[in-house]
Amino acid sequence: MSQQAKILIVDDDQLISEALTELLRTFGYDCGFILHPKVFFPRLSDEAFDLILLDINLPEIDGVTLLRQVKQHETFQKIPIIMLTGAQDDELVATCLQDGATDFINKPIRTPILKARIATALAAKATTDELEVRVKERTADLIASRKKLEDTNRQLENSYQDLQNAQAQLIQSSKLASLGEMATGIAHELNQPLFTIRMSANNLIKAIEKNISHNPIPSLQKVIRQVDRASQIINHLRTFGRDTQHSAKSEEDLNRIIEDALSMLKEQLLKRNIEITMELSPTPLLIYCQPVQVEQVLVNLLTNARDALATQSIKKICLRSLRQDPWIIMELSDTGTGISPEIQEKIFDPFFTTKEVGIGTGLGLSISYGIIRDHQGKLEVESELGQGSCFRIYLPNENKNVTASTLGD
Repeated sequence: MSQQAKILIVDDDQLISEALTELLRTFGYDCGFILHPKVFFPRLSDEAFDLILLDINLPEIDGVTLLRQVKQHETFQKIPIIMLTGAQDDELVATCLQDGATDFINKPIRTPILKARIATALAAKATTDELEVRVKERTADLIASRKKLEDTNRQLENSYQDLQNAQAQLIQSSKLASLGEMATGIAHELNQPLFTIRMSANNLIKAIEKNISHNPIPSLQKVIRQVDRASQIINHLRTFGRDTQHSAKSEEDLNRIIEDALSMLKEQLLKRNIEITMELSPTPLLIYCQPVQVEQVLVNLLTNARDALATQSIKKICLRSLRQDPWIIMELSDTGTGISPEIQEKIFDPFFTTKEVGIGTGLGLSISYGIIRDHQGKLEVESELGQGSCFRIYLPNENKNVTASTLGD
């Protein structure tokens, strides 16, 4: 505590008050006194004091009551107070200390004890004041850090939302690119029912023109079936091509999703003399998913398998599905060129591709990996050069809980 510390003496004995004032000034303190408690609070309001020496025996109001009033006052409660008394009363001392007194000095006052206890009280106050300043500074720092953290969190949330939007756009772009690649096969799929419809319509027209007695119902029923088939193909394309970013997940049969994905590419695969084998589970394999996104993964894997078989003499693709709790597993194997260990380490990285420049974006497997991961699943590859490849999709059994440790297996 600085030697400029200011002390207020409250004692109705003027001689004692004046003597204490002079003594404390010799110690280097700025000191003043009052003789009556009625001017106590006005004096505290006018001047800032670092310590109060308060006599217990005062006129009209005793020092203990005054002590309690100070300690209950919002402005002055932190000022240390040393009680002065000529009574040897341990119970009174205990009461004052319990009520907030800093210390107690018995009269007659001995100078060394007075000096030491004032110094101790002021040092304790200085330490408390310093701690309060540090706490305030630390609190201000914490508030500033919290605000900065909140700002950072908002920026991260915005960045995460931007990332999700970008990912959704990539998924959508990948789907549209897949549709573009499948356009020829899809056109052939649509031409078949259209050709049948045309033939049936021509036959009906000829029968009418020649007045041939003919029951038109079978032909019309055939037309309806082909219209339904074309509508099914178109509806499937519309479903596959729509933006699924905000689509809710639902309970789906993985076998049906596999069949839907294969229907999109089957014509292309057959035209390239690729043999397709299906070994699907005889019972439904229920998963909780966005079916269009899972189908998109399968379409991508089928497209990659198709390209890997381009130069092979034996061209086979095998699709399998099975249950292996807690997983529902889909395997796609081919007799393609295979993948080296070095490439397998990077195969799911964005923009990595082994295809020629201008063919593909290198995003298909990366997007597929992200889709399966978002479904709490795993996408793995097992391959050997010259021996083909096998991609495995692990998706949680709809009735099972998959833990983080399971995902790491």
